[in-house]
Amino acid sequence: MSSISWSGRVVEAAPTSRTVLRAFSNLLEDTVTDPLLITLADALANLVVSIDLSDDDDVDPDVCVPWLEDVAATLNQLSAEDRHRLARIIREVAAGESDTRRQAALLETPDHFGLEDSDDA
Repeated sequence: MSSISWSGRVVEAAPTSRTVLRAFSNLLEDTVTDPLLITLADALANLVVSIDLSDDDDVDPDVCVPWLEDVAATLNQLSAEDRHRLARIIREVAAGESDTRRQAALLETPDHFGLEDSDDA
């Protein structure tokens, strides 16, 4: 079994979604101005939007829907506060998007992933 460094510590296997979630949650705790967190949120949101806006001929929905469901399930494991912070970052990313179609899709992303569900309160 090979070891890897993940979030500043050595683990004996590839990180599970729980390990990734803990690392991501720790990043969220730091600050919304953390460049790494903003870059990761930007990359995730833009990847999701690119998949969402792709034609079915370019990206097979039977292939990509499970990917998006996995992302949603992983993000749902974050605390309500962390999901709200992530939603805020995604909205900031959307505010900087010049393409109106992509901007609209980015603004819908927090809702699509349930980042600010009303039952969080």
